[in-house]
Parts: sequence; structure tokens; C-alpha cells
Amino acid sequence: MDHPVTAYSRRYSVTRPLEAPPVAAEALGKDDLHLHVARGENEYRIAHRLAHDAYVDAGYCDPAQDGRLTHYQEFDALPCSRVFLVRQGATWVGTVSLTHESERGLPIDEMFLDDIRAIQDEGRKVGVIWRLATLPQYRYSMQVVHSLFIACMHWTFGLGLNTMVLMTHARHLRFYERCFAMRLVRRVEGVSKFSRIPVSLIRCDCEKVPERWRQKAH
Repeated sequence: MDHPVTAYSRRYSVTRPLEAPPVAAEALGKDDLHLHVARGENEYRIAHRLAHDAYVDAGYCDPAQDGRLTHYQEFDALPCSRVFLVRQGATWVGTVSLTHESERGLPIDEMFLDDIRAIQDEGRKVGVIWRLATLPQYRYSMQVVHSLFIACMHWTFGLGLNTMVLMTHARHLRFYERCFAMRLVRRVEGVSKFSRIPVSLIRCDCEKVPERWRQKAH
């Protein structure tokens, strides 16, 4: 699905249609953040490494020998998924993945299938945001996090989805409530690779997204 080139702000821009190939790193500005949709194993590995470094640094999981976090990687190349990457200059600084409902299910079905079905029973079309990560030094950069969420919302609105769900550390719930009007679905003590942390499943109904984010995503 093609999207027009869209400038979200002076410091954040999509410099090409989301389906287009990447431009050379040296062509990017030093300060601005630029969005790219990952294509192929080499670029998926960038997302895996970003997630690995971010989650290990935060204490969410143990280091892997290959330096990659590959949970749910079977969804990476499916038509129902997008893997977004953001870079600043020549450095990849963040990633997020979005998968919409299909016959293949959703990445978090193993733990939250009943919750997903309950949302679908409301007549909602569901997508899941997963593998949200930034380089450790960008963890508190709201601009990077916001740019990744804008990318997700941009694709979500284009697909006609109306609810996004996200599995996150319980301590981040208030941030998502405040910024994106998300709300708690269910809290569990931990899941699979992240069993050491309390996890919250939260939902974002698109019609409740604050208008400032809706405007940036369209």
C-alpha cells in the first residue's frame, strides 16, 4: 500500500513513500530522523539487534550469543506486517513492528488470544504493535518514540484498522495513557523471553487518539 510523502515536523520527516527503497545514509541530515520500512533479512537483522540491545540494557531479557532478539520473527516478512526503522544520520536508532489481523493470527496470540478475540467481538479490527525499541542512549528521546508511533498510526489508518494493542512493561502504562489515550486490557507477571518483568497488554482505539497525533499520522 503506497502512502504519499509526508512531513510530520521540521525535525521528523518521511523522505520517500513508505514502500520505496532506502536512500543512502550519507544523503540524510545529521539531526533529522528518517523513517524506512525494512525489506529483506539484512534489514530485519537491524531490527533484531536494536531490540536485543535495548531489551538487554533494560534488563528485560538475557543476552543472546548472536546479539539478536528474534521473537515472532516469522511475522517479519508477511504481507500483514511492517517493520519500521528510524535512523539519525548514518545510525539506526529505533524500530517498531506492526502486524494486522489475518489468517496467520497475531504475534501475541499465544498469551493474549482470549483478550484479542474479546476486542474483535466488539467489532474492532485489530493490529498489534510489537518489538518497539531504541538504542539505549535514545531511550528517553520522546521524538524517536513518537516518530515510531506516528508510522504505526499512519499505516493503521490507511488499512482501516481501529484498535491497536501493545505489550509493554507495566511501568510504562501511564506514559501511554497520557500520550496516546491507551488503556489497560490485562496485566500478567511475564511472557516467554520477558518472564522477569510484569507485562501490561494495552489498547488504543483510533477514534480516541488525541487529535494532535491524528493530524500528524494522516
